[in-house]
Amino acid sequence: MVFQLREALNNYRSITIKLIEELEKDNYDALETLLSDRQMLIEQMNKINYSANEFKSICNELQILMLQEKLTKLMNIKRTYVKDKLDKFSARKTANRSYSKRFSVDALYFNKKI
Repeated sequence: MVFQLREALNNYRSITIKLIEELEKDNYDALETLLSDRQMLIEQMNKINYSANEFKSICNELQILMLQEKLTKLMNIKRTYVKDKLDKFSARKTANRSYSKRFSVDALYFNKKI
């Protein structure tokens, strides 16, 4: 059972490393499949019978907590970056829309003046 847990955690570690690499490359399309693979591994690990000490020692050995913290920080940085870009895009779009409305003239305006 410890072997199964070690194998699952090793796979979890490798997927976490792939997630970090894809985030660094800004390849957001690959994240969904990697996250779903990681979730399936978590579900598989829940079915394995192990003690908390075994889990903790293997996690420490594989440095999973450190990788998870790195992934979380990187995801927060990228999320903030993308959110700022979307906010700027939205503000620009709103400004363009209001600018073009201000100077557009309706046909009714011409009819009333003429």
